[in-house]
Amino acid sequence: MKTNFLTSALLILGSITTVLAQSNSALNVSATKTDPTCYQTSDGTISLDVIGGVAPYTFTWSNMETSSTLTGLYSGLYDVTVQDALNDAVSLSFELLNPEELKITGAVTPVSMHGGSDGAIDVTVTGLAGGFNMLWSSTDGAGYDIYQFDQTNLTGGIYKFDISTEFGCSASETFFVDQAKPTLVPLGSFWTNTFVPEQKDSITMILIYPNPSEGNFAFKNTDDVKTVSVYNSTGTLVGTLEEHEVGRSNNGLSLDRGIYSVVFERKNGTVERQGLVIQ
Repeated sequence: MKTNFLTSALLILGSITTVLAQSNSALNVSATKTDPTCYQTSDGTISLDVIGGVAPYTFTWSNMETSSTLTGLYSGLYDVTVQDALNDAVSLSFELLNPEELKITGAVTPVSMHGGSDGAIDVTVTGLAGGFNMLWSSTDGAGYDIYQFDQTNLTGGIYKFDISTEFGCSASETFFVDQAKPTLVPLGSFWTNTFVPEQKDSITMILIYPNPSEGNFAFKNTDDVKTVSVYNSTGTLVGTLEEHEVGRSNNGLSLDRGIYSVVFERKNGTVERQGLVIQ
């Protein structure tokens, strides 16, 4: 058997490479390989085309395959020997390359004031090739722009960033934008009405009535209230109300006897605290 390793032509175009190998006789083999399109995927291919020699031909691959075309290949090294009926043979070697991983990283800037909207996410995407689509989404945050990589003017919340390329590669990353905690009034000034920032003159004071209460109470002047949080005398959160719950009968809160601090967060970011006694 005559085995030859002569490569007479090599053409590289993107991730597609064409090779021509020929023996000293009439057996010639041309080959085309395609690298995997995405990181650690198995869609690489190698295709052989035999010209000349005497059929039938045999194909002996290093991965135990025996056909002229291989599909579903990962990156790596692949060797093949092609032999004709006269035992004439040529050998070729291929290396399929792994593309760079499509990856998302980001730096998060938290919201400086509770209820504010100055959070940000600075995104970096590596391994991006060709055309792409991207999408921002959030179930509890606001202020994001689905058409921008970097995000500003964000409220506190969880944000998800998805990106996919025209080659079918995709990546996803989730970011948590934290926010400053509500300003709490020290126990020594428990009954003080506190606004953050100070805007008392421009806001109608929220009232809790009756107060003290035997368990049933209501709120007044809460048209611009976003959330209500109730803390017991040790500072432990014992109940919360969302905007649509504030006007419900008894406010949907069931409190034991004791002294409570009720924190009202307004839609403009100000916070007011009231004392409540359940007897």
